[in-house]
Amino acid sequence: MADEVFDARLDQMKRVLEVVRTIEGNTDLQNAAFAHMFGKSTLHIKTPEVHVDHPADGGDDGTTAANGDAEAAAGNGKGKPKRTRKVASVPQDKGVNLAPEGKQSWVEFAAEKKPSSNEQKYTVCVYWLLEIAGLSKATINQIVSQYLAAKWAIPSNPRNIASKTSTSGYIDSKDQSDLKLTSQGTALVANQLPAK
Repeated sequence: MADEVFDARLDQMKRVLEVVRTIEGNTDLQNAAFAHMFGKSTLHIKTPEVHVDHPADGGDDGTTAANGDAEAAAGNGKGKPKRTRKVASVPQDKGVNLAPEGKQSWVEFAAEKKPSSNEQKYTVCVYWLLEIAGLSKATINQIVSQYLAAKWAIPSNPRNIASKTSTSGYIDSKDQSDLKLTSQGTALVANQLPAK
């Protein structure tokens, strides 16, 4: 019996969290939803009744359909505008020397290795900075400079690509102001690029 109560409560919490996502920006409704979820009184907050309807198409776009009450409570009665994330801009490092004397230039190295994905490009960037240019640190700002020099499209969120590249096992991005190359990343650049 306790498992059934727990499962019912867990299902109720999931539904409340889905509703909370649809009412982002309306603190009163969010507080009421969380209070309801944890069984606390909400007598001091006037809120409309909110139901969660699961999308009929089973879409996986991360949005949840609601019955309109949450949208009306959000202010103008119109549909909720799409959420946009503000990504902090990453400026280039204008001080990085991409053509050090006596060493292969960055542009030549990038043309030779021909990385295709952003993960490969980040790995090639870090490899060149640490192994070819002999710098003590590789940073996101330097990578932005390398992308510009190689005429590659800069990702909308350069920091996120560093994390994805780290997840792929090619670099260590725990400290994004001191990116490290992994043995897997070294092997990728030295032995697998350019792709045959």
